[in-house]
Amino acid sequence: MKVFVTGATGFLGSYLTKELLRQGHEVSALKRANSSLLLLGDAAKQVQWHEGDITDILSLEEAMEGAEQVYHAAALLAFGGNSLDKMLKINVEGTANVVNVALSQGVQKLLYVSSITALGKNKDNRAIDESNDWESAPMESQYGHTKYLGELEIWRGIAEGLNAVIINPSTILGAGRWAEGSIQIFHQVAKGVPFYPTGSNGFVDVRDVVQAAIQIMERAETAGERYIINGYNLTFKDLMTQIANQLGQKPPTIPVTDFWKTISIGYDTLRSLLTGSEAIITREVLNISSHPYTYNDNKLRETLGFSYLPFEQTVNETIAKYKQSLAENKDYGVLGA
Repeated sequence: MKVFVTGATGFLGSYLTKELLRQGHEVSALKRANSSLLLLGDAAKQVQWHEGDITDILSLEEAMEGAEQVYHAAALLAFGGNSLDKMLKINVEGTANVVNVALSQGVQKLLYVSSITALGKNKDNRAIDESNDWESAPMESQYGHTKYLGELEIWRGIAEGLNAVIINPSTILGAGRWAEGSIQIFHQVAKGVPFYPTGSNGFVDVRDVVQAAIQIMERAETAGERYIINGYNLTFKDLMTQIANQLGQKPPTIPVTDFWKTISIGYDTLRSLLTGSEAIITREVLNISSHPYTYNDNKLRETLGFSYLPFEQTVNETIAKYKQSLAENKDYGVLGA
């Protein structure tokens, strides 16, 4: 099977690409001239690379030519700050480009990697499932909104005859670039963090997302559907405590109240101004992490009979890779390598 992957050099995309190659697929992918291939390791040599990105329609058309299946995993993740325009460009316009090229080239099936943040939240704090509708609200993230708009492009493609499916992974955990994305939490807890957000969220092993995505792609009855992929619902305190215990650090004990939110935002804004880097601790991040989000993935379990790796295995194996990275003076790690 000829498969095209967007975001193949990223966290999820690299694991997905390696598994597709392991299963014997012929994989082509886009990358920028300065993209790092470290997460792919030796598998990078097996990929047919095309230089460009999803916002460049000409490079996308060339790269996708001949593809029978498309996994669209490329996205820009940012919370607050000044990244909205970039996210709209990549997450919405880029997705529209992928849909249009898939339609024009007769791709057999497209899988779009969305996010649980595109599902919004329930006002009564019930578990969110695939039927949840996005509603703009102060608690929602700019990233989630752009992924929701990206989903609208997928639904538009389906209406125009595209065979497509959407997956909504929860917060993805595993080994990767320790200073990026959701797995920063391992790096932060390793340094010793006394504070914990008071909310909860869904979490899932990156390897589970890969296995679920491929199984969903291969099943005919998944066309035109969406699936939440969520291994476990946890409070941030429980997650950080588990990580801290495995790292030999003191677990966090101080909840992030409104007072500490203000202090944290002020400190990080000052750090951002002095260093010229983007703020990490934004009001958006703190608001989201204080909300009790939970997710219901019964649809995936019932459709595929899918089961997840145990949470303890994900944490233990990720921390083992984190420690190995420190010993080898690397800023990344890869599970199974």
